[in-house]
Amino acid sequence: MTIPALVLSLLPLGAAPADDWATFRGDALRSGNPGGSPLPTQLDLGWRFQDTAYRSPSFDSSPAVAKGAVIVGLAELSVFSPSGRIVSLDAASGKRLWDFKTKYPVSSPGP
Repeated sequence: MTIPALVLSLLPLGAAPADDWATFRGDALRSGNPGGSPLPTQLDLGWRFQDTAYRSPSFDSSPAVAKGAVIVGLAELSVFSPSGRIVSLDAASGKRLWDFKTKYPVSSPGP
C-alpha cells in the first residue's frame, strides 16, 4: 500500500521559511508567491511529512502558513467512516506540532 506524503518547504538551500500568509495562497491574487520576488530556478526538498497512523490519508487542502507553522487539512477515507484531520507542522523542520481529528474530511483551508 502506498502512503501519500505531504511534501512542502521546497526552498533554495539556506532560505528561511515563509512569512505568515494572511490569505489563501499568500496574497490577493492567490499566486502562492507573496511579494512577487522571482522564484529560484533550483529548488531543494526541505522536508517531508508522512504518518502511517493516518488511514488512507489524502492531503487535498492547500496549506496555510502562520507563525512558523504549516497547517493543512486531510481526508481519512474508509468505507465505514470518512473523517479528517487538521495537522500543524513546524515550517522549518516538518515535525508535527499537533493534529486534531475532525468528523468530516477537510478539503479546504477556509473561505
